[in-house]
Amino acid sequence: MKNKTVDSKKIQTKKPKNRCYQLNEEYRNNLKKISRERYHKDPAYKKATKNRALRRYHEDPEYRAATIRRAKARYHRLKAEKGLKK
Repeated sequence: MKNKTVDSKKIQTKKPKNRCYQLNEEYRNNLKKISRERYHKDPAYKKATKNRALRRYHEDPEYRAATIRRAKARYHRLKAEKGLKK
């Protein structure tokens, strides 16, 4: 995409991906990795995470529907894989 500026009459091109966005993406991925490691190492963190998820499951109908949808998809995917192995 090209934009013309009125005062300088130069054509500016927009960069396809912002460097700041890339850094944020790396940061988010690192946070996920750290969280995953902590989940498996720290039993208190694991329990707190599970409780938070359960509370949200019971209080938020949209989250519940999404969770059920994911579970059904996983079930059918595993069932299909099992059927292929026979």
